[in-house]
Amino acid sequence: MGNETHQSSLWSGGLIAASFIFLQGFLSKSSLDFTNLISIFAFAFAIPILTCNILVNFARRKTNEKASIREILFYSAGIIASLIGIAAAFYSMCHTSAVVFLIITIIAVIVYFKLTPSQRA
Repeated sequence: MGNETHQSSLWSGGLIAASFIFLQGFLSKSSLDFTNLISIFAFAFAIPILTCNILVNFARRKTNEKASIREILFYSAGIIASLIGIAAAFYSMCHTSAVVFLIITIIAVIVYFKLTPSQRA
């Protein structure tokens, strides 16, 4: 495997960065509404899982070992939690933007699975 970066590490890093960017917006608020709390708790759940995924991928670089189904499900939970956090943050700003985000995210996931069935792991 060499010095290659695992694709899921790139996804995890991007979602962690997006989570922190959205969390910055909550720091200046004096009170949080329900959707803000959903967003914060979703990010609190997602960030450690996504960070763990990066660390596991880094530790696994020297072997050709594949991820177990439990690891994949755990990582998937982190992705879903992060997307929920982002959608909730959009919803608190503008309801329509959250709907657009969810629709485009679903389309993007479908396109991803249609175009890259053999490259996922």
